[in-house]
Amino acid sequence: MITLTMVPEKTTDLICRTLDDGTVIINPEHGDVRVVNNVGARVWELIDGHRSISQIAKEITLDYEVSFDDASRDLQDYLEVMLDQGLLKWHEQGG
Repeated sequence: MITLTMVPEKTTDLICRTLDDGTVIINPEHGDVRVVNNVGARVWELIDGHRSISQIAKEITLDYEVSFDDASRDLQDYLEVMLDQGLLKWHEQGG
């Protein structure tokens, strides 16, 4: 189960390219390609291995007109998909 204190970290060896309308993320190890829109690109930018899901959600509420509850719920769902695709790994905040 994903909690707000978990810290997402990008897996190594990913290839990322930012475009005008989003970002392309390639996982050459799995042969997967993921294209994310501008909101997804902003989330990807905020994933630095130091910010918790809660901290990322707070940033999203500042950037977009969305409540913290909606941002954190959507972010948890989104990050779960990225985890399943091998784009992320997790650690607990402070760990």
